[in-house]
Formats: sequence, C-alpha cells, structure tokens
Amino acid sequence: DSIQRGDYDEVDVGFPNPFLSPPSQWNPESYVGNVQKWAEKAISLRPVNPTSKLYDWSFGLDILGEMALLFEMNDTLAQGLNELAEMETIFQKTGYVTRVSDKEEASKDSGELDVRIIIDPSVVRGLEYYTGPVFEAELTFEVAGDDGKPIRFGSVGGGGRYDGLVGRFRGESVPATGFSIGVSRLFAALKAVKSPIVTGAAQPGPVVVLVMDKDRLGDYQKLVTTLREAGIRAEMYLGNSGMNAQLKYADKRGSICAVIQGSNERDKGEVMIRDLVLGAQLAGAAKERADYLELRQKAQFPARENQLVEKVREVLARHQRQN
Repeated sequence: DSIQRGDYDEVDVGFPNPFLSPPSQWNPESYVGNVQKWAEKAISLRPVNPTSKLYDWSFGLDILGEMALLFEMNDTLAQGLNELAEMETIFQKTGYVTRVSDKEEASKDSGELDVRIIIDPSVVRGLEYYTGPVFEAELTFEVAGDDGKPIRFGSVGGGGRYDGLVGRFRGESVPATGFSIGVSRLFAALKAVKSPIVTGAAQPGPVVVLVMDKDRLGDYQKLVTTLREAGIRAEMYLGNSGMNAQLKYADKRGSICAVIQGSNERDKGEVMIRDLVLGAQLAGAAKERADYLELRQKAQFPARENQLVEKVREVLARHQRQN
C-alpha cells in the first residue's frame, strides 16, 4: 500500500542509500543509535550491491534505495533491485535519465532534470507471467481534441521480461522480453503529429549504429541518442551478428549511413562513419577508375565523437536526402 501511495515515511533515513554508499563500506561509528542494528542492516543489504559499486545519483536510484530500506531483504528482492539499478545506469548513459555525480547537485528540483524513463514500483503486470522488469510506454505530449481542449494519449504499450513462457512450448529455457502496442491509439497519435509513417512521405532508413562490443551497449545507445536529439533518425543494431551481417541489415533498412565504433576508435575518442550508398557503388566499380581512391575515402572515414552529428549530416546531404 505504501508503494501505491508513494509514501516512504517508514524508511529509516539513518541508513545510507546502498547504491550511493555501498553497505560493505558503511562505518558503524557514524550511526547514531544501535551499532549492532547498523551492522546487521549492512550485511542484509550487501546482496543489493554485491560488487560495492558506487553509482551516480538519479531519481531512480533514490527510489530503489528507499525500497531497499523499506522492505525486509530477501534474495529475490535484492536481485531485482540490483538489476533495476544496472538498467538505470544504462538509462543514464543514453541520456534518458539525468545523472548527478556531485552529491551537492543531488538536491536539484525534479523539474530541472530531464527524466524520460522513470522507475515506478507501482507498475504491475501479470505477476505469474513475468519474471523480471516490466514496463509501460506513455505519450506525454498534448494535442487539441475535437472540442479544442488539450488531451493526452497516455499509455500506448507495455511488456516485460518473461523467462518461462517460451519454455512452456519448447521444453527448454528461452529468456525473452516482449511487449504489446495499442495500435489504434498509437495510430491516432501518429496522425495527430503528422508523422511520415502515416502520411506516406518517402523516408530513407535510419542511421544504424553497429554493436561491436556487447559490454558497451550504453555507449552505443548514447550515440543513437545524440543523433536523435539532433533530429536524425537513428537506431542501434539489436542482435548477435557480426559486422558484415549488421551492415547488410542497414542496407535492407534502406539506410544511407552506418556508425561503427570498435575498441580502437573508442580509445581515440572517434567513430567510423560509413556511407552505405557509396559503398554499394564501389562494390561494383573498377579499381582502375580515376576517382576510385577518392570515393573509397568518402565511403568510410573517421570522425571525432563530438563531430558525429556534423559528419553524418554531410553524408546524408551528399545524397540529397533529409532526415
């Protein structure tokens, strides 16, 4: 009930947030009260932050910390809170959640921070169906209704993690995440904002950011976010394929451009930009062509990360198409 109400008055504020202050590093001497209670609490909360990681502050980690202190800890709760905390760090890296590493800045009013993904413990979906995080997608912008009054579309989709569902039919464990979309409501929203998806305007495919290192998904998604914030359609490749297969996927999507960042580029603070249209032309061109080397240099070239938007725009403009 307290979660539904958003009432965390029962939280013992004498204990630190286990994500901002790892329990393994708690100092009993700093606690005003029963030192044994402090030590027992620290031990019970260690599974929440088993690697003693020091997280950057965000509202989501505030909520998770309060939940850790509000409930009696068990293995399932600890695993869930830790998984959500790791997800929050990815949200921070991608720019969908504002992170604050300076504790003095952590007192900022929520209205000043850009938060597009919110950890909300009151969201509930079929408890016997899902086995991990669940989510709901909402459209928060307002449009004028038939009577001229502002309306908000609200929820247009939801889903979550379910590890046992596929196994019911295959006889083997198949971890999975799925979601459903309210098609009619989403279609109405797209019409309201005159999206080219429903107006029929021809559009090239998105810029595809290749995934060269599965451990750096947050960094790749950050590149996607940078492009999107500049008004350029972009997406991160989702799958386990190698570079060639990812480039073929971009071709099928009708993409003009792909962004590549391996460990060498990352160490230099660079990305590799690939012009897929020129690349296709070069594949069928004779190397004896006078302009072959020039075209090859234009087809794939390095750029500083802070030049990503500028250089991608140059490639898009080269083919006289606008995103």
